[in-house]
Amino acid sequence: MKMKKLMYILVVLLSILTFSISYTNQNREAVSILGSFSNNQISKITDKKNYRILIIDEPKQNNQKFLDELISLCQDNDYILATSQMINIDTSTHKEITYIYDQNNLLLDYLNKNYGYKIKLKSFDDGYITTDLSDTKTNGYLKITSQSYLGDNIYEYTGFDNFINKLESVNNDIIYNIYGNDLEKLSKEINNIAQGLIEYEVLDDEMYEESIPVNLDIYIIIVFTVIALLICIINEFLRMKKEITVMKLMGYSKRNLFSNLFSQFVIKIIFIYLFVNIILWFIMVRNLSIRGLSFLGMIILNCLIFIIITVIITVCAYLLLVRNINIKKSLNYNGLLKISFAFKNVIIILLCLVLFYSLAGAKEIFNETRLYLAKKNISDDYYLIENMVNNKNAYKAIEILLKQKDTLACFFYSEANQETELPYIIVNKNYLNLYSDEYKDIQAPALLVPEAYKDEAIEQYKYGTDCKVYYVKGHHTYLNVVNNMRGEIGDPVILLSDKDYYSWSHLLLRNDKEPTYYHNLVADYINENEMRLTDAGESLTIMFRYYTLPLLVKLITYIGIYLIVYLTTIYMYMMLYFYQNAKEISIKKTLGYSFFERYKDVYLINLAGYLLPFSINVFLLKINIFTTLAVILFLIICEVCIESIMMKKFDHKTTVNLLKGSE
Repeated sequence: MKMKKLMYILVVLLSILTFSISYTNQNREAVSILGSFSNNQISKITDKKNYRILIIDEPKQNNQKFLDELISLCQDNDYILATSQMINIDTSTHKEITYIYDQNNLLLDYLNKNYGYKIKLKSFDDGYITTDLSDTKTNGYLKITSQSYLGDNIYEYTGFDNFINKLESVNNDIIYNIYGNDLEKLSKEINNIAQGLIEYEVLDDEMYEESIPVNLDIYIIIVFTVIALLICIINEFLRMKKEITVMKLMGYSKRNLFSNLFSQFVIKIIFIYLFVNIILWFIMVRNLSIRGLSFLGMIILNCLIFIIITVIITVCAYLLLVRNINIKKSLNYNGLLKISFAFKNVIIILLCLVLFYSLAGAKEIFNETRLYLAKKNISDDYYLIENMVNNKNAYKAIEILLKQKDTLACFFYSEANQETELPYIIVNKNYLNLYSDEYKDIQAPALLVPEAYKDEAIEQYKYGTDCKVYYVKGHHTYLNVVNNMRGEIGDPVILLSDKDYYSWSHLLLRNDKEPTYYHNLVADYINENEMRLTDAGESLTIMFRYYTLPLLVKLITYIGIYLIVYLTTIYMYMMLYFYQNAKEISIKKTLGYSFFERYKDVYLINLAGYLLPFSINVFLLKINIFTTLAVILFLIICEVCIESIMMKKFDHKTTVNLLKGSE
């Protein structure tokens, strides 16, 4: 009964995993396509090549003239033009608008065919379509498998009408993607219309290529879980040995035996798998759009594959085991025992590989998680300046923001590709106060130097200031709270400064005030659209949610799946061992053999079995010997514990029952 419950749990687990991985892959693919549509997806749709140019800080009227000429060029040569612009709706909601000129409407047809929902648009020049289902002014919607997967991101597609007039984003940069067949000709034409009007830079298209790797996770998990199911099914058949023998004595044919005994067994497993998938679909998708139906087709395919595999496994197990049960003599499990032992060693080798590569990434993943929690504790109270216009007025705006009593400023100089022999950061007093009160009496500018660097030349770290030097005792680590991609730095030289040295990307602004407060502060120098504020904690959470968290979940899931298969294999091996040696063990127990004397052979054989995985991992695969020893020691402890528990339970059965053949 316990094995049957484990089998049902494995079916539920397999169903959840196949569903969730398919769900994640399809949504991730859709978001990747919609989010990078202007950059590289158009080439895949039209087979045209991309010529990419960057325009920086040109006057609005020049930008408009160039765009008019560019659209005229595209119209005459059947080129496609696309660009995108990111807009902050609020501190956590981002809208990416993709502007498209495509006189043949190939891109609109593609979006409508793959993601369209109630689209009435005939051309991008006539309106826009969006993923925002709450937008009542749109000409149609784009729906992916699950709209919730988009989070707070909105993707919108429209024509170039009023593009330049709406272009009030920070830095006023534009990246145009022009798609054509002859890039050499296109390059000359772009140069001709830009000459004397604007300056531009040609970008390498390969820098923007984004590829989604083929995800083999689902196949790996299916294989391992099916193996565990196979082990459970074999054990279940062995458990029914006596029942099968009795039915044979009663004259049941092989066909009747299978239909009466095993068809229900198969139907239950298939029903559980289908039921879990249906429930998950209603909870997570419940969407009959184009992508929703496409995903439903994928789930149906997964179910069909599962049904076929389950039927094949059951029939094979029946043919190999049940039909060979002899009424007159007991079943010999020696062959199965050897197969199980060999399979257990294969699992150990694979587990060593999986755990080695998983543990290699685990340290980084857990470190990122630790840093996220530490940064989140600070970032939740601040706005992050996501972008700011780059001109002389911006520096004056930064000075004003720095003077705010709660502004944090930190510049991790040695991490910013700057050449310094020692780790070096520039921070203001508010940042330093996050870590210790011992610096509260130190006035800026000042240089704080760890005692370990007392004999080092430190003049360059004063950055031209006449500042007092303080030597710091002990070990100190500082978080880079303004950069989500960077972590922490240990024992740096610290230049304490409340002015200069900082750009907008080095600041955090207290969020106890509305963003309009800060926009009004700097209104004399830059307008509202030239400084973009976002919630620092939310920005950090998004990074963690989309990058670190999936890796963490994947790591834990994989190790869990493999360990379940491994433990199930051990359980099956020991059950076969008991089936084969029950009477011998009971006789030894009756004759007074100690626990170790009764079971030393199985301990020694199983422990010796680890020599092969150890040799393969260390000498053939060149995996670190200490890591391999640690993994194998962990597996040995698990196996010894499980085997000992099973042996103790087996010994609790009476000698009389064992001699009768009771299991």
